[in-house]
This record gives sequence, C-alpha cells and structure tokens, in this order.
Amino acid sequence: MVHRYGALTEEVLAPAAIEPMLAQPLPGAPGYLAAEYRYAVTHEGASTLEDVLWHRTHVSFETPDGGAEVAPHVATLIGPLLGWDAADRAAAVTSFRDWTAAERAAL
Repeated sequence: MVHRYGALTEEVLAPAAIEPMLAQPLPGAPGYLAAEYRYAVTHEGASTLEDVLWHRTHVSFETPDGGAEVAPHVATLIGPLLGWDAADRAAAVTSFRDWTAAERAAL
C-alpha cells in the first residue's frame, strides 16, 4: 500500500480501526484491502465501479478476471456511500462486467 498511497497510507487505513473488516482483502482481489475501495469514494471522488476498479485501484487489469469476482463485493461496500440500493448495486456490477468484457475484447 505504501507504494500506492505513500504518506496517505495511514489515512486510507484509519477507518479499519473502527471497522476491522476494512483491513482485509475482498474475494477476487487479494492485493487490495477493503479500505482502499472505500477511500476511492470518500476521498478521491469515485462514483462508479469502473472508476473504483479501473482508475483508482487498477484491479481491472491486475486480476486475471478483470475484477469480475470482486465487483459485487465492492458494490456492496461502496453502495451505501453512494446511496445505491440493491437494484443499483446489481446494475453497477452488470455494467462493470459488460464494460470490462468490451475493454478486453478490444485488445
């Protein structure tokens, strides 16, 4: 994490003191902690799964499945921060998976 966040690493991890699960990786993306996805929304302005998993964390191109497995877990984590209900989360995951498939097909 230090190579990604530098001096901000403690800030990214601070919420894990209150919610220890944020210090754990989510299924499908073992190189990233849950706190990083939340930070992308709360401090970096991310508002879509594409933004969180492609631009902010690079999970899309650092995992073999492009982030497909972790997407629903991230949607559940960030959904409350973005005001998403269950339908919004499901739509975000579908949109992300479709977008990722199109990106990979274009390569």
